[in-house]
Amino acid sequence: MSEIFREAFIATMDEFGIKAKKLSADSGVLTQGISSFINNKGNWKHNTLGAAFQAFSPEQKAFFISYITKVSDIDHKGNIGLLELVKALDPNNDIHRKYAGEVLEVIRQKFLS
Repeated sequence: MSEIFREAFIATMDEFGIKAKKLSADSGVLTQGISSFINNKGNWKHNTLGAAFQAFSPEQKAFFISYITKVSDIDHKGNIGLLELVKALDPNNDIHRKYAGEVLEVIRQKFLS
């Protein structure tokens, strides 16, 4: 999993004062797993990332997505954040389809309205 997702989770949790225990309770992801992930001692699978993302409020989701789209490590077109989001999704997975829909809706509202 790309390092940018870890950075975005840490930034979102810091920005909104989210504690690992609260995110665990809201997402079903074990507190130990969240702590390991944010302390760079473990990686998440895409479904774990999706579950944790689902626990964020709409404002937190928008912050998370905007963080990814503003990273300095960008490709020649300037869109690594969106490419990373797309590459992380499996169209055959129901959770990923829901996640993709929410990501696209946030992007639509934030950038196209």
